[in-house]
Amino acid sequence: MIGHNLIDFDLKFLQHQLKKAGLSQIGNPMEDTLKMSKVMLKKAKDHKLITISNHLGHYPDPAKMHRSIADCEVCSEVYRRLLIGRNSRFLEMVNEYLPLAAIGTVADIMPLTGENRNIVKNGLKLFAHAPTGLISLLRETQLPLENITSKQVGWNIAPLLNSPGRMGTGSLSAELLISTKVNEGEMLAKEIVKKDVQRKNLLKVSEEYVRQTIQTEKLNDDKILILASEKIPKGITGLLANKITHEYQKPAVIISLENGECTGSMRVSGEFEVVKMLEVMSDYFAQYGGHKYAGGFTIHREKLDEFKVKANEYIAQHENDILKEEILIDAALSDFSELNMNNIRYLENILEPVGNGNEIPNYLIENVRIADVFYMGKENDHAILTLKKGDSGIKMVAWSASKKISALLQNFSAFDIVGYPEINTYNGMSEARLVMTDIKGR
Repeated sequence: MIGHNLIDFDLKFLQHQLKKAGLSQIGNPMEDTLKMSKVMLKKAKDHKLITISNHLGHYPDPAKMHRSIADCEVCSEVYRRLLIGRNSRFLEMVNEYLPLAAIGTVADIMPLTGENRNIVKNGLKLFAHAPTGLISLLRETQLPLENITSKQVGWNIAPLLNSPGRMGTGSLSAELLISTKVNEGEMLAKEIVKKDVQRKNLLKVSEEYVRQTIQTEKLNDDKILILASEKIPKGITGLLANKITHEYQKPAVIISLENGECTGSMRVSGEFEVVKMLEVMSDYFAQYGGHKYAGGFTIHREKLDEFKVKANEYIAQHENDILKEEILIDAALSDFSELNMNNIRYLENILEPVGNGNEIPNYLIENVRIADVFYMGKENDHAILTLKKGDSGIKMVAWSASKKISALLQNFSAFDIVGYPEINTYNGMSEARLVMTDIKGR
């Protein structure tokens, strides 16, 4: 309960009347803005409600409503402003560190609902007040301080901060985030970007090695893809396992035999629970941990062969839980005419922050023609498609899908596509486009 001169006047009057009527006394927690203002605003002309309101920069017009209602609204706003002033140090800390909480929430792929959504939504607005080191990283990558999106956090910022750890120098990111010196922050940001480039190059080489090994050793015949090698750094086993499980549509375990240690990561899709499997097979591990879709462990080298056998047996017993990755389609569109800049901006404004549990809608458009295709990337592994249906058309980006697109174009002339819309900005020019989720020939 909030009031002005509440305790000394209004409350005593109310309690007396309640007592006379034989009713229960008011037991609510109470805040008196008169007492607060006398402590916090000693230089105010006086401590009447309207004087304190004006002193705090709030100028209400009581003529617009009944005086009692006006007094309630003024008292509420005065209390809000006094509370902010009373907790200014706490609010300064929140302004500085809420962006870090937002990054952690998105990076851990937490559902962006409820409190998580509030943390991320408000944290994104406060990036301009973030710690010095984080601002240095944003400037190094030319990301806009005033308009950071959850997608930029998930695709750009979080991977950058993770890269030093994957390359064995995780302290770089910690030093960046606690840095208070601009020069130091800039130096650390440049070093982190270099580590990220190294991580990407290493991942590319390792991906090709894993694919070749799966083919030469015929590992794809197994229920679960398990590959252990000295050529795989332990910092990227999770990234590799995630890539392989989506590419081959089956559980994948990638184990690094680096420096005598056997460190593995497991990824899976469907309703299969990784951590349950690891618990059942815990006798093989020195340590392990994880959740439904992902897990990690260290394993004794002499137990590797037996682990592979038992893992295949376990997967065979739980095969019904391992489903090919299902795609949720939110709506079907007859053509591309509704996928324009205004509609996409409207969607993004409503849904932001988008992410796990709050995704941009996936649309199905059937019987589409591909009028043109442009391959891009260092190894032409991405594609830009020009889609046509009737009189409407749109461009669609297909990440890491050039081989699939090329194969489909050799056998089909019409396609069903699933994708989600986005606004792509490049060299100062913006356009509406789709991001491919899936495609099949008709």
